Amino acid sequence: MRAQASFNRFLLFALLAGVSSLANAGPLRLDVQMPTTYTGTEFSYVIQIRKENIGDGIVYSGMFTVHSTLPEGMTFLYGNGGGWTCTVTGADSREMICTKTTTLTDTNYNMSVVSITAHTDIDMPLAPVEISTTLSSAQVPLPPILICEPSPSTNGCATVNPTVQESKIEILGWGAGHSNPVDIWSLEIEAGSLQNIIPVYMVNTGFGPSNTPAILKVKFPAGVTYSGFTSGIPAWNCSAAMEIDGQLLTCTVPYMASGQVGFASIRTDFAPDIVVPGPLYFHAAIGNDQVAPPTTCAADPYQRGCGRLAVNTRPPSAAYLRFSDPDVQHSPAYFTIGQDNGPVVVNFRNIGDGVAANTAVQIKLPRGFAYTQTYSAIPALTCTTSGSLANGQLLTCQGASMAAGSTGYVSFGVYLDPTLTESPGPLPLVGAIDSSNPANTTLLAACASDPNQINCFWHEIPTYAPCALQYGMDGIFCDAFEELGLPNRPQAIHSDRE
Repeated sequence: MRAQASFNRFLLFALLAGVSSLANAGPLRLDVQMPTTYTGTEFSYVIQIRKENIGDGIVYSGMFTVHSTLPEGMTFLYGNGGGWTCTVTGADSREMICTKTTTLTDTNYNMSVVSITAHTDIDMPLAPVEISTTLSSAQVPLPPILICEPSPSTNGCATVNPTVQESKIEILGWGAGHSNPVDIWSLEIEAGSLQNIIPVYMVNTGFGPSNTPAILKVKFPAGVTYSGFTSGIPAWNCSAAMEIDGQLLTCTVPYMASGQVGFASIRTDFAPDIVVPGPLYFHAAIGNDQVAPPTTCAADPYQRGCGRLAVNTRPPSAAYLRFSDPDVQHSPAYFTIGQDNGPVVVNFRNIGDGVAANTAVQIKLPRGFAYTQTYSAIPALTCTTSGSLANGQLLTCQGASMAAGSTGYVSFGVYLDPTLTESPGPLPLVGAIDSSNPANTTLLAACASDPNQINCFWHEIPTYAPCALQYGMDGIFCDAFEELGLPNRPQAIHSDRE
């Protein structure tokens, strides 16, 4: 009896093994291909059916039925494919039935793929889930006891177990290489400057074409206004609205693709009276139909979907024209009355950080000094005179702009009138410089009263009268070998300037 019992157990095991072997060698293969699944967005997967044993000569025909079931938190939307008819069923839309009438042979052993589209709730737990799919027909019915296998399966039921991952749309940073949502701009922005480009970078994970639109909001600090859109990925469409505490820029795009890193480069104008030195804050928020852009980014810029950029500001750039050291040089050491003399060289520079739109140099010449010509000038200047020799001519030279940090000069000659020029001097030249156009004569008058001002110079030139001019008609007795006694050169007045 014991031997019979052992044989019966052996026979039972053999029969079970045979059943298992037959199940694994079923006539049809069911292959479910599932991508990564994210919260709050649509996902699609495909189902492929074919003969498992190609070449066995068996023909399978009729209506084939595919039945898929989703876990709680997912819902079917639709299914389609060549010749397939799909219907969403169930009160919570968690079941999909697709049917197709076709014939499978050794030469036509694949069915057309059926594509299934479903949606995952935004609050779906982040964990593995199971999606099961069955395949049956009148010729190949489902077994009485359905045992599902991981896809691909040959026993009529296949499962896939994707892990649900979280969808996120976030501010990535401000500018290429800046990967911090809360950051400080590397450069100071000048008050009054225009067309400053502020790039906002963002990243989307999981969300896709069904999450429309994607919305970017940027709150500007007071005194900063939107002046246009430069470029972006994807192609953002932006408009600005003025609010009581500054402009709000809203940019939209139909959607961002999953895994896409994008940016929006925004042009901004800074008012001349903007707060200096700052910092001023740009606040950004991003979202879509599932997660709205946060409204509390100013209070909490570190929360997901938010970003903040601190921008330091500086005063407007300005030009400051000043005379250099030495401010004036003349040659020869003594100017001779009754002759052309020179050059007189006036040196100047722009010590500011802005461009001087115009250069204006004014020089009050001593009584009897007559301007004759300009030898050279940098930048290009045009010199003119006004007034009389008896009262001292006003020489005005003005023209081209001067870049920040650049230097310049004007070199000119003078003739000393014998009847009006004093000897032996020294006789003063008074000068003023600025960027006014026309030249500001008020400044020159101020320099005459106080030549130590930063825009002024005072320079003295000794004069020499030849013997013939010193003694009038008796000068005919002068000859070139007489020692006439040149005056000592006086000490010139100098002042400290920037």
